[in-house]
Amino acid sequence: MSWEQLPDSVKVSLVSVTSLLLAIIGGSTIFDTLIQRILDRWKQKKDLSSLYRKYSAPLFRSSHELSFRLFNIIYDSRGEFLAKTSFYTGSVERKSISRSDPYFLNYQSMSTLYRLCAFLGWIELYKKETTFLQPMNDRRTRSLELKISDILSDFADRTDGTATNWNTWYEKKRNTFVDPSTNSPPNWKSGNDFLIYREESRAIGESMIEIHQGERNIIGYARFIELLEQETINPTQKWSKVVIGFLEDFYFDPADLRYYRLVQLAIDLVDIAITIDRRAVDPRLIERQSEMRKRLTSP
Repeated sequence: MSWEQLPDSVKVSLVSVTSLLLAIIGGSTIFDTLIQRILDRWKQKKDLSSLYRKYSAPLFRSSHELSFRLFNIIYDSRGEFLAKTSFYTGSVERKSISRSDPYFLNYQSMSTLYRLCAFLGWIELYKKETTFLQPMNDRRTRSLELKISDILSDFADRTDGTATNWNTWYEKKRNTFVDPSTNSPPNWKSGNDFLIYREESRAIGESMIEIHQGERNIIGYARFIELLEQETINPTQKWSKVVIGFLEDFYFDPADLRYYRLVQLAIDLVDIAITIDRRAVDPRLIERQSEMRKRLTSP
């Protein structure tokens, strides 16, 4: 049994006995220093455990919902609702329940925008509270930190050969897809792409945070739309435009490198959900993740 698995009462007893022995053997100065280090480490682990419990549920829900939407784009809609003309606010009359109805297209585009911004908001909230802790020293928070790092890479890694995963993608996929217009492999390096840099990801997340009665939380969908509709420029409005740049006019196009980014992002989002609570992950997500992973790694 590891130290983390011991009950608090046992930990206190062990620390007390160790304290007594050190006081007898080494004197009060050594004793005080060592005991303080033990207590500080113990407190940090408790703080990390508390933060993990606090943020695991919203991070799970947010990654789960966003991965569903991304797989929907990749598999079903092929991004029709992400046309630039669909990203607008204001009243849109609901005329039918057709997938081509402007109201539905607008809802799909804006709710996708919200889900992505909200997810980055939860990551930023989590990071703010771990600033003075050492999340890499705890098993659960270390796993989460590594998965979050993968997500930020999906947005920010360049396609100019500086990222190994892109080189792998070029080599394995150049001859897999065929551009219908030329009946030949697409010119990947001239394809469309868009980066969200790491500090931009943090700024997007920060713009989604509100403080209510002393507690920080992520703004809801209604408040999000309200902020986007304001005539005065606000941080949420400003930074959401970066995400729109990442999403707008995305269609399933073999020369559009954002397709790879969306696929890898969906895969990594499911990984975050699995890391937090594998049993609660929808089996359909795990199935689609496995399918997409095979596509990306197949020769």
